[in-house]
Amino acid sequence: MGVLLLLVDGLGLGPEDPERNPLLVAEMPCLYGLFEGHPHLFVEREQALWGAGAVSVVTDAVMGVPGLPQSASGQTSILAGENAQALLGYHLNGKPNDALARVLRQRGIFGAVRDAGRRGEFINAFRPSSLERMAKGTYVPSATTVSAMAGGVRLRTFEDLARGEAVYNDITNESVADGERGGIEVITPDLAGRRAAALARLSDFTLFEYFLTDLAGHSRSRLAALLALERLDRFIGAVISRLDPRRDTVVVCSDHGNIEDLGVRTHTRNPVGTIVWGLGHEDAVRIRSLVDIKPFVLELVLRRSRCEGRSR
Repeated sequence: MGVLLLLVDGLGLGPEDPERNPLLVAEMPCLYGLFEGHPHLFVEREQALWGAGAVSVVTDAVMGVPGLPQSASGQTSILAGENAQALLGYHLNGKPNDALARVLRQRGIFGAVRDAGRRGEFINAFRPSSLERMAKGTYVPSATTVSAMAGGVRLRTFEDLARGEAVYNDITNESVADGERGGIEVITPDLAGRRAAALARLSDFTLFEYFLTDLAGHSRSRLAALLALERLDRFIGAVISRLDPRRDTVVVCSDHGNIEDLGVRTHTRNPVGTIVWGLGHEDAVRIRSLVDIKPFVLELVLRRSRCEGRSR
């Protein structure tokens, strides 16, 4: 394997107030365990936190542009390594427009991985209706999808999901519609994490996107927030349990803040935390903003390539 990038929508560093910041009270034994239960793991701060073979780096999601950070521009900044909001002059919500789609096609991480002669995979499963509309040109794809398609990556289907060769965006398959379920069973976050790790071991770069955190933040529901966070932590714990920190790297990043402050229904201007576990984590301290994530990940992919070449 190379690098598994877990893009978690709407996960920022929030106030040191358990009434507003559900990350302070959620049961998250994996992530807090990596940092020996450090109370400031998900609190707004200025310095990096070091843990057991891991580091959490404060990451700027605003990048000098007025307004609240949004998903389309933030994810483009992550995946293309370019300040997408500065390019536009504003933060763009939802799906990328033509300008951002062009950036993702020209400089997206999947294309860079392919051009380096390595293999990239996007392991989210797509609903049949979404794939049909995409083929007809009536569905506007997300930044992650645009980048994957530009890199020649096959989008995974519900058939893949039923075989355990993909992961659904809610991790457990609970939100798969009854009419589309087929052989798809509801699974635990632990099983989903083990499947993600098995898929990641087959590639040099793997991406999984999770956005229940953002939905929970917009709802301001404490229960929804806790469920989304605890599901994510179990998933990540299972992923890490199946990987080797001497060979593998897991990067948990986010496009903007939201769930860390239930006092507001909107996104926030808070920084986000980029958590890196495994090989090369000590180099993550150079990540200062979203645009630094792509070059960091790509360097790890290429480093693994060079190491493999020397071992042959």
